[in-house]
Amino acid sequence: MKTTREVARELGVTPGALRQHIAAGNVGQPKRRAGMMFLWTPAEIEAARRSLSIPGRRRPRYVTGAPGQGRAR
Repeated sequence: MKTTREVARELGVTPGALRQHIAAGNVGQPKRRAGMMFLWTPAEIEAARRSLSIPGRRRPRYVTGAPGQGRAR
């Protein structure tokens, strides 16, 4: 079992970004908790990895709405 901080480091995102993905429903919430921490199983980590591999999933909002990103004026 790994903590959210360890899983975020493994996935290449910040812990805050991983929590935001959980809150938005992009990544499934782990079933186990220890106090305020989530405890991740290897299967849950792999599911999060697959979910975050979707193109555009990791891009912050301020970049996707930036001028020149294909938006009509």
